[in-house]
Amino acid sequence: MRKFWIAGTLIAMLVFGWYLGSPYLAMNDLRAAAESGDQAELENSIDFPQVRESLKSEFRASLAAKIVNSEEQDGLEALGSMFAMGMVDTMVDGLVTPEGMSALITRGRLNREEADGEQAEGFSDQDWSLEREGFSSFRATPSLKSGETPPTLIFERDGLSWRLTAIDMPADVLGN
Repeated sequence: MRKFWIAGTLIAMLVFGWYLGSPYLAMNDLRAAAESGDQAELENSIDFPQVRESLKSEFRASLAAKIVNSEEQDGLEALGSMFAMGMVDTMVDGLVTPEGMSALITRGRLNREEADGEQAEGFSDQDWSLEREGFSSFRATPSLKSGETPPTLIFERDGLSWRLTAIDMPADVLGN
């Protein structure tokens, strides 16, 4: 009887350890793949179609809100907004590539260079804060020294592992 209690306790500790540690391991593996340029591992860790769709819907919703909330909407502004709405797919498809995601993961932003032309500095592991959202999801947010609001990576559980499934863009990037 005592062996069953010990075995049960060990199993419970392993499950609890996986629950607490697996998001950190998943983020560490994703960072290592991004830094080394391992496209196969990036494709295993990132659900590219789902990430693209989440970004497209965020940008479309932002543009639609701008169109609706514009007080002095003239014909040219509406036409420009419609053109911008049509360019969302192409823009997002160009950003959500293994190279673009590597830049986001290693630098905490989508661009590869700083605005002044200097190469962006890399971020160490402690610069990402992870926040659980229940049993099947967690969010990873980089801490940027520039004070800007970074995008947040959203991971979903895939069996016993995790996959990046969405990116929550800050309002200033969306133009709100």
